[in-house]
Amino acid sequence: MSSRPAAERFIFVDAMRGIACMGVLLYHLLHHALMERSFRNILPFPVQMLCDHGAGGVEVFFVISGFVVAHSLRDFTPSMLYVGSFILRRQIRLDPAYWCTMAFVLCITAIERLTPFADHAPGPGIPHILENMFYLQNILHAPQILLVAGTLCIELQFYLVFVLLVWIAHRIDPKKPLLVVGPVLVMALALASSVRGQWTVESAYFPPFWYYFAAGVMCSWALRGVTRAWACIAFLTIFGVFTIYLNEKEIWSGFATAAVIYIVGYANLLTVWTGGRVLQYLGRISYSLYLVHLPILSGLLRFAHKFTHDNRWAALFWFLVVGGSCVAAAHLWYLAIERPTLQMANRLKDFAEPSCDKTRRKFAEQLSMTTITTG
Repeated sequence: MSSRPAAERFIFVDAMRGIACMGVLLYHLLHHALMERSFRNILPFPVQMLCDHGAGGVEVFFVISGFVVAHSLRDFTPSMLYVGSFILRRQIRLDPAYWCTMAFVLCITAIERLTPFADHAPGPGIPHILENMFYLQNILHAPQILLVAGTLCIELQFYLVFVLLVWIAHRIDPKKPLLVVGPVLVMALALASSVRGQWTVESAYFPPFWYYFAAGVMCSWALRGVTRAWACIAFLTIFGVFTIYLNEKEIWSGFATAAVIYIVGYANLLTVWTGGRVLQYLGRISYSLYLVHLPILSGLLRFAHKFTHDNRWAALFWFLVVGGSCVAAAHLWYLAIERPTLQMANRLKDFAEPSCDKTRRKFAEQLSMTTITTG
């Protein structure tokens, strides 16, 4: 397949981010403990089905992360400067928004403990806060300050392991590094199937999720012509058989995402199909929305339930208002925190790769965004 012009952007992938983040938001809205019964009494069944399947947005983010990271490493050079720059850029991209959301949650929790009849249990101490800041809470079994952060821990492990694999492959065979990395990715499904029984959102390590990332990586390599198309098709076929055998909705989400990205990319439409302005906008703020939506909706729905209890029509009002409030908060988060840190990470990329053509750098910067859970 011919290489794409440098100025293009995979806007179809951005639209998929928008769908994924809205799915996660709708899932958590419907399944809020205090309001779920009221929501199910008023929401149409198709809307409930959409919300029930929204948790699969996490797996969509995993596949997209593999695709985007593989693309961002397409000009990889086996130097400590490049590896260090890549890792630092990822942390600049992820950490500030995550840390600010943690601080927001801690402040809200402290304020709630001052109100009458609130839970006066002590908050997390400094050691637990540091463990959460550096994505170690699952590994060290520390209390989760931000409940959605478990997927960030998984994504960070994937980034580190994948860049290490690529670095080792370049050291072994600089001319054909993917011949070294490829077999490792192909083994991802076998590895995942052996640990599948341990899969939970609190999983400490990434192997149970490895095949989602690997599917995105294989799609990126095949569409760029780095690896043979048959290798990607074979991988997706194995993935499909694995999906049918387990028949779990989250796995279906991951498989469908990988298959759609490859099919649309093969048709050269990844840079054409936008999904509309709304999905492009949601894709842009998807990381901020993923971070802030749960503390925002949890606080607002607890407040709402105290006033309207199980009233059906009030529940419909709160469903719409709280969902809109989460999007509005994510918009402010994006403008105030996420966009400036993304610009900072892009400037670092310019510094670390001075030999790159300016237009190619701009294209790489646009495609280096993650969601999450990524991105």
